[in-house]
Amino acid sequence: MKNKTISSVVSVLIILIWGLVAGYLCIGSLTLIDATEKVRIVERKIEQSIVNEITLKGKDVDDLITRLNAQGSKKKLSFEDQQAIRDLNHVHWYYSFPGFSYITFITILPYMALLFLGAGAGGTLGSVARMIIDHARNVRPIRESKFLSFPLLGFFMGIMVLAISYVIPTIFIKGQSSLNIASIVLISFFAGVFSDGFYEKIQLLIQKFFK
Repeated sequence: MKNKTISSVVSVLIILIWGLVAGYLCIGSLTLIDATEKVRIVERKIEQSIVNEITLKGKDVDDLITRLNAQGSKKKLSFEDQQAIRDLNHVHWYYSFPGFSYITFITILPYMALLFLGAGAGGTLGSVARMIIDHARNVRPIRESKFLSFPLLGFFMGIMVLAISYVIPTIFIKGQSSLNIASIVLISFFAGVFSDGFYEKIQLLIQKFFK
């Protein structure tokens, strides 16, 4: 009985760590991607580089906005444009503040790597939710959960969702060009929760695609 109790406590701690890490990475990646996408739209509008300016340390965002507005009346930034730039600057400040953020590395990741991380973390978070749901519904005792393989399976389920977003763009594309990253991460989460059924659906989809 004592061994079962200790095993259950250790299991809960491991699942809690998985959930906290995956949730923090998922939220951080999603926030940074969403803020970057909005500024990319502003970049295309005024045909000026903004994201790279913000990622450089020591740049003042108000000075940047003033300089961009001074480049001609036809290229002045709207209130929404300025807010998008300030939001991205705030996200970078939040996740790169020394001694405050534990995932500073996401601010220097290439954009594609950030997409993979966000989708994978969403899938891992879904797999953690699945283990908790199985325990709550008495499907499987929490000490018998697959602490390593199941979260990793969820991560790869999230990667599959991201890959499908390029194969079947009509489901995931918002407008004409930008990925609906919030939908991708949410579907990655559900893919982690329902990983068994999702994997079977993916197999059928890929088989039909290659036929």
